Amino acid sequence: MFERAASLGHGVAKAHAFVDGNMRTELLTMQTFLFLNGYRLHPDPVAVVTTMEGVASGEVFEAELARWLGRLVEDQNAALSWTRSVCTSGASCGARPS
Repeated sequence: MFERAASLGHGVAKAHAFVDGNMRTELLTMQTFLFLNGYRLHPDPVAVVTTMEGVASGEVFEAELARWLGRLVEDQNAALSWTRSVCTSGASCGARPS
């Protein structure tokens, strides 16, 4: 699934279809595709800029982009799993313990 999303995003980035907004369109395309297939992405804005600029400059290839997307979903699922376990155990749903 992440390979397909990366292929879509990479295609948008390389097409340079717009005068401005190609990287935002790339991210939105991948997020929408993954959302429609049951995944949610809320990546760090700094990481997004770095990754999208890397795709646009040719430094980040499709396979690396797919791995990046996969890590975002895994990290988010781990955080959601932790939150669910804490919130359903009757404990406070506040910040993670350090």
